[in-house]
Amino acid sequence: MLVDTLEESIRMICRFIRADKDASSLIHKGPRETQVKLQDPADSEFLMEIQAELRKKEKRLNEFLKSRSSILKKFQKHEEGGRDHFLYLFPRGDMKLIWRVLNMSKITRDQLAWCRNKLNNINFVNRRIHIEPSFLLFPCQ
Repeated sequence: MLVDTLEESIRMICRFIRADKDASSLIHKGPRETQVKLQDPADSEFLMEIQAELRKKEKRLNEFLKSRSSILKKFQKHEEGGRDHFLYLFPRGDMKLIWRVLNMSKITRDQLAWCRNKLNNINFVNRRIHIEPSFLLFPCQ
């Protein structure tokens, strides 16, 4: 019952992020046309590094999901609401949330550090997604 409640909560968060018209898609082409205002202009290089790393991880996640999907179709019956599906919601939701933070009108160094830490918690090891636990679900203000 607890697992079902958690899964439903995760689904709701993902629906909210997906429904948000200003949110970036997984295939994000770059920063918005309006310039992001950084608290410290020296952080612009840090911002670009985070964006580049985020693009790499999104690409890797998409490739992983495509290959996983084709393997599942060939070798086993795939259930739409299977437990495996929720393993991929976490990194996908985290990446969307990171894009939302990076697209805010003002970004602090702490928020950039939160984005970096969140990205560092998502790893791809031996054809598996490994997500380290994170205590801060949302960035500090």
